[in-house]
Amino acid sequence: MRTSLSELRKSVQGKPYLISSFRYKNLVVFCDGSMTFVYGLVNNNGIAEYTRSVRVLLSPRLPDDVEITSMSVMHDGSLVVLSSANSLFIVRISADLWISRAGGNVPHCQYICEVNEVHPTLFDSPRPPKVLRLRWIITDSMNSSIHLLAVLFDDNRIRIYIADNICDVPFATIEYASFMCASDRIYEGYGSGTYGFFKSIVSFDCIVEPEEAPVVIAIDSEGEMYSTVISLSSSSPVLTRPLVPPSNLPCDPVDLRLIDHPMSELFSVAAVFSASNTISFVVAVPDEHVSYSLFLHEQLQLPQSGSWNLCSGSFESTILIANESTVFHMDISPWLEDYAEALGVSSTAMGPSPSVKSTIARELISTSRNHEKSELPYCACPSNERAVGLMCTSTTPRDSTTMFIACTNDPPLATAFLRRKTMDSQISYTEHSAGSKEMHPNFNEKVLNAILSRRQPLPQIVKAPSEQQLLKNLTDFFDSAYKNQVVLRAALEMSQDRLNVLVNFAAQLTERQNLLNQRLLQVFRQNVSLKERNELLHSEVTKTLSRVDRVTSFSGFLSLNRQPKAVC
Repeated sequence: MRTSLSELRKSVQGKPYLISSFRYKNLVVFCDGSMTFVYGLVNNNGIAEYTRSVRVLLSPRLPDDVEITSMSVMHDGSLVVLSSANSLFIVRISADLWISRAGGNVPHCQYICEVNEVHPTLFDSPRPPKVLRLRWIITDSMNSSIHLLAVLFDDNRIRIYIADNICDVPFATIEYASFMCASDRIYEGYGSGTYGFFKSIVSFDCIVEPEEAPVVIAIDSEGEMYSTVISLSSSSPVLTRPLVPPSNLPCDPVDLRLIDHPMSELFSVAAVFSASNTISFVVAVPDEHVSYSLFLHEQLQLPQSGSWNLCSGSFESTILIANESTVFHMDISPWLEDYAEALGVSSTAMGPSPSVKSTIARELISTSRNHEKSELPYCACPSNERAVGLMCTSTTPRDSTTMFIACTNDPPLATAFLRRKTMDSQISYTEHSAGSKEMHPNFNEKVLNAILSRRQPLPQIVKAPSEQQLLKNLTDFFDSAYKNQVVLRAALEMSQDRLNVLVNFAAQLTERQNLLNQRLLQVFRQNVSLKERNELLHSEVTKTLSRVDRVTSFSGFLSLNRQPKAVC
């Protein structure tokens, strides 16, 4: 039995709420101090439906004077971070909720999950810094199960916490104060070389590649960029290096997001959004000195309406940008292969050859008209995550559907679908609530890696001095084995989802190939027919020319006979 998403809309109507997602297909809504996990999203002929929703209560409850402005869910759904300007909380989600279950088959309809405050002594200080941005750092690709939460504060510091443990103190801190102002000035003073204004770090993101340490890329208010390598195996201080930004990068950036794509081992792509509503795509090519060469690919100008925010994309090669009423989908896949080919034959010092292809921008959702006519009180979404993309099933056979849900006011939880429909005689693209064309969802490897990172090493069963200790060792062993079994089951279901998508995509490619073969056969037959016509025409022309030659010869003979004979 499925429920329309309109039922969930009623629960958040006229209230401030936040949205996030995990595992590509599950939605999380935060409203009135509790969370709702939504499973089994379905596209029923353009109507969004779901099979199960579970309410999550927080224990202890959040303080009444705290206004949560941001929510971010770990890729596997096991951790949720809630933040306000002056507080941070980590919610540890029950395994029943984040383990993948067919159709959202969760045992209970309500759960109580533990809440831990992050670094409480920092926020209890006389002048606590404010939270600006936060990012999850997945380190499982380096055979490490550490889950890191990186938080940017307005004191030009990024504090990194180990989210698996109690986060009383940061695991590492990145200091940018020396880059922001002169060494003889305090934080409130003016910087040097900043036209009289104090520079500050406005956003950051993290690059994580297999068998490599995470690299934090930060950008300040004047467009200067910095890279920092985070060492997980040693306690040595982090080293921050300034990068040379592209010359045409806007000098008023407000946010930065890295875009995952299949060729991230060769180069990284960052989306930089500026206060002038310009989104710039910057290509970062690594060098031998653990640094990056930056190149500006293109810039897109967004409408001068509302406050735009970059949203993390669940799928590779895409990013969402949204405001209070509109959501744009940016697809950078057209020009990625050009850069990969260029980097394969050119030196990174000279830079890759610029691609002539551009990003595909699509408007998915627009509720501006409803917003202007609405008589409901306006409840803005305070979070930067204004839109999420999710995989969903479809009631129509052979449809591959992606659902986008936006944090809008009227209607709340506005939806759009990108759907590709394969037909027998032709391939056509249809849409619902979105002006869009084809999009194939590429799964992000971070999700599967985040699930596998939950594995724990099995403790050794050694000879114990007492039966109680031996019993404890056995209990710990089987407890770890059970947890690993749960994690592997979740990873197996995730792999099955990925395999199903690949099988469907292969079937669609096969149908395309069959259509192409039919067209090639038609072209071949047309060529054969044309060749026969050419041969027939050649024969007719030859006969005509032969006749012309005979007529010409006969005319010449007659003209000679008609000439008067000379008189002797």
